[in-house]
Amino acid sequence: MRTSLLNVSRIRRKRESSKYRGVSHTRSGTYKAQLCINGDILYLGTFEFELEAAIAHDKASEQYFHEHAKLNFAKESRLDVIDSIHHLKELKKEFE
Repeated sequence: MRTSLLNVSRIRRKRESSKYRGVSHTRSGTYKAQLCINGDILYLGTFEFELEAAIAHDKASEQYFHEHAKLNFAKESRLDVIDSIHHLKELKKEFE
């Protein structure tokens, strides 16, 4: 019985995880971003796209940790990611 509970726990964690640091999938289908600062969790918001949450995490991480920030995207590629987000939003509007 205990083994099956552990398996359910792992499945749940897998579904809620993201490939980006500080980002997790919510039950409502959105993505939340958060940042851990000295053991405290700073909630950054809920976002429609995973990339948006990852960018929010990076911006907050830079603000608090400066050059020691652990980022999802290099500063040089961040504008490309933001362009991708705008493109995703436009595509979504076309299919609604």
